[in-house]
Amino acid sequence: MFPKITVSPKQMVSNQLLKAIDGCDSLVYLTGDHSINSPWVTLEKDYALRTNKPVYSFDAVKNLFTRDRSNPMDMPVFPTYSRSDKEQVDRILRVMKDERYFDLFIDYEDISPGDNITESIDHGVSSRLQQGGYVVVFWGKAASECEWVKYELSMSAKQFPEQILLAQLDDTELPEGFTHLPPVHLFNQDTQNIDMNRLDDLIVRIYWLIDKTSAPV
Repeated sequence: MFPKITVSPKQMVSNQLLKAIDGCDSLVYLTGDHSINSPWVTLEKDYALRTNKPVYSFDAVKNLFTRDRSNPMDMPVFPTYSRSDKEQVDRILRVMKDERYFDLFIDYEDISPGDNITESIDHGVSSRLQQGGYVVVFWGKAASECEWVKYELSMSAKQFPEQILLAQLDDTELPEGFTHLPPVHLFNQDTQNIDMNRLDDLIVRIYWLIDKTSAPV
């Protein structure tokens, strides 16, 4: 059975969780409403599929196991943030890209010298949204004053207004017109510093949102 894991409040839960899944021969997930609507189950199932483990769904009503032969999810994300926040956002993006399989648009990697910056950004936003991905806005005081963030947020809202997620870096008031979007808080209310363990909240939220966006109607 799945081994017990112990995680301190200062650690990312997902690190130990995925390591524990690596130690198992297969993964079984329940098909009930609570499990289907769980961001964590979405992450766990996708990770097991990516690591080529046998994955099964279990219907407790029918007492039926079914092999899940679906493909791992595509995870297109366009992050937008102020250059003043680059150092702390880069730490987050490296984890998302290198350890959690997100297909990220990173300007200094995806825009070549001589490229038209506006066209490259427009394509980066549109292509990821059209694939069912999300624009993640790393929002804070610097972002609220950044014209590029405002432009990318406005462009995203015109195309796919439901595919925007706000990740707060501090307690700056949310942008006008977007206060209805429930944000992910990446900062500690007491210290106002970024807590990397809160990155789990952002990661599982995106997994769940993309899964629901791409699910067949």
